[in-house]
Amino acid sequence: MNIHRTVVAAILLVASTASAEFAGRDPRYPGFAEQNFSLPFRAMFIGAHPDDADYQFGATATKLVKAGARVVFVSICNGDNGHQTMDPQALAARRYNETQAAAKVYGIEKYIVMGEHDCLVEPSVDLRKRVTRLIRSFAPHMVVTHRACDYHADHRATGQVVNDATYLMGVPLFCPDTPVPETLPFVMYAGDRFTLPRPFRPDMLVEGDDVIDTTLEALGCHESQLFEWLPPEYGIDPNSIPKGRTERIAFLKKNIPTDLLLNVELHPDVVKRAFPGKNLKYVDAFEICEYARPPCQKERAFLASLGFRWMDDGQSRGSK
Repeated sequence: MNIHRTVVAAILLVASTASAEFAGRDPRYPGFAEQNFSLPFRAMFIGAHPDDADYQFGATATKLVKAGARVVFVSICNGDNGHQTMDPQALAARRYNETQAAAKVYGIEKYIVMGEHDCLVEPSVDLRKRVTRLIRSFAPHMVVTHRACDYHADHRATGQVVNDATYLMGVPLFCPDTPVPETLPFVMYAGDRFTLPRPFRPDMLVEGDDVIDTTLEALGCHESQLFEWLPPEYGIDPNSIPKGRTERIAFLKKNIPTDLLLNVELHPDVVKRAFPGKNLKYVDAFEICEYARPPCQKERAFLASLGFRWMDDGQSRGSK
């Protein structure tokens, strides 16, 4: 009996040691992100359309790039339906060129356009795999996307497919052709105005007033949207929009797109707590996604060092 117990104990010791060693190399293991954090910081915004990142992540991207971070924007669709009159194929080519012009303004690493058709994005298994491979290939610390509750079907589908890929990014037998990286990201949602099933919760805020010129210059690269497709939606007479690049940017400064104003409009008290003594107009806002791991303390500290304000209680809101 004693020999049997000794053998069993030895087997359990070997198994537990092997398990601990394996877990220590597994990015899903609690504490892995903290222990293995290193710069440069990597951030990826995954939006539905070729300008969503500019509206919801422009100020944040500008500050990250200035701090030496690597930043990638992704548009799931090619935007081939976002115009009153243009041929869809020509529009898709035009919108791609607009994304590349915006990327140069920010200084980001890439502005990827995946090529799904506008208004037809679906959270399919195929798209889930493509998004998983894309995220693994870049291995970001942080991914930002839409919530899966939104007025636009493409936004909802994009938020859903990122949610669906979040856990699967750490499953090595899912998409084994693109190995699980040493960094699995924490995921955040960009600010929105929707209340069902519940309102957006601002867990992190980024001041935008001090870099608004860069944001507007980059947004102004999306000419097919800012100066053609969207003006009627915002009650702006298209005939009132100037033709020259310099004049158009000046026009934007006088007619700030409402999507840049919504976070201060909807969360004035939170913004005042985050930035006391400042009368801000433009703020990027983000909510921690509970389906991914939580941001670790070193990541929080790095982003705080850039002036980003954490407004949550610092407790885990990510998966275990």
